[in-house]
Amino acid sequence: DRIISIGIMIVVLVITASGCVAYYSMSDNGSIMKVMDKIIPIYSKNVAGMFGLEDKFTNDNKPGVLLQIDSADEKSGGSNGYLDRFQNQEVLIKTAVGFDFADASVAGKFFRIIQYITQLLIVIGSIWLVFNYKKYKFTAEFFAGIIASFVLLLCCVFVPGFSLIINATRFYQLALFFIAPVFIISFDAIPKRQWLLPSVMIVYFIFTSGLIFEFMKYDNLSRIDVPYSAGLSAGRTGVYASYTYDDVNAVKWILSQRDKESNIAGDYNGILLVFAYDGLDRIREKNSWNNYTFDNSPSDSYILLTSWNTQNNRYLDSLKNVRGGVGLRQSRALPELNYDEVFRSGDAVVLKK
Repeated sequence: DRIISIGIMIVVLVITASGCVAYYSMSDNGSIMKVMDKIIPIYSKNVAGMFGLEDKFTNDNKPGVLLQIDSADEKSGGSNGYLDRFQNQEVLIKTAVGFDFADASVAGKFFRIIQYITQLLIVIGSIWLVFNYKKYKFTAEFFAGIIASFVLLLCCVFVPGFSLIINATRFYQLALFFIAPVFIISFDAIPKRQWLLPSVMIVYFIFTSGLIFEFMKYDNLSRIDVPYSAGLSAGRTGVYASYTYDDVNAVKWILSQRDKESNIAGDYNGILLVFAYDGLDRIREKNSWNNYTFDNSPSDSYILLTSWNTQNNRYLDSLKNVRGGVGLRQSRALPELNYDEVFRSGDAVVLKK
């Protein structure tokens, strides 16, 4: 195989990075680069804090900063060690390292054990690879990818708030492009246990595919216990939006009728559908409508009930005061809404408060 020199790789990376910076600096008036300019100093300070160098970074707390990471010891006014700082991590990270094992159900505990086994096998495979690298003929570039993947995962675990950039599951997925082969290699280090690989993978798939969640008819979306599936459980739980033409008709009708001062109330999925048709630019306007739920909407509000809301007599809300919490929702019974019905399309209904 032809080997690409380090110099050529560096040139390619520099050209690619420069092109990306130039493009995103111009695209949409540079909105993405503006976000990056705000995020990078925050995480630089968090990384520096691990080595006692946080004083080298200033936090001006300027308006418009999208994410502020406050450590537990800063809130309490004292230094209580890294375990307290770890409380700032998102719930997925705590699940990954076993912080919520005691709170999980029996099925949840079993899933976590399988998850920990896969993580342990990745570590074993990595150690085995170090001492037997000639056998597998991995390129230097692939080794670099494995090392970078571990560094990425370590940042997710040990740097408070780092995983919130795109959430822990996406970081893990990116890392698996390089470390998944190491998982397979680990079984070379376990002689006469060839049955273990397919057994672990089958059980792991049964859980992560959402089969257990749906088979057990779980409906608690407010905590991480057993993985769910959009394909298997979306319609029953509403955790992923499943819109109908009636829902679209209701949103279009609201947007055609309401004036700029009118508010729109709906559940998590209903508001997302309004976002899609009203546009984020209008939502960001100072005098545009706000995101109200059914139980806190002010007067002069249009209340959107999607087909899923009326068919299940429930609504979904995002969790409050939960760092991260990707995919977590609060499912509640619909309150009594004694308001005039002003539009109906099939099961989708619009009320006027």
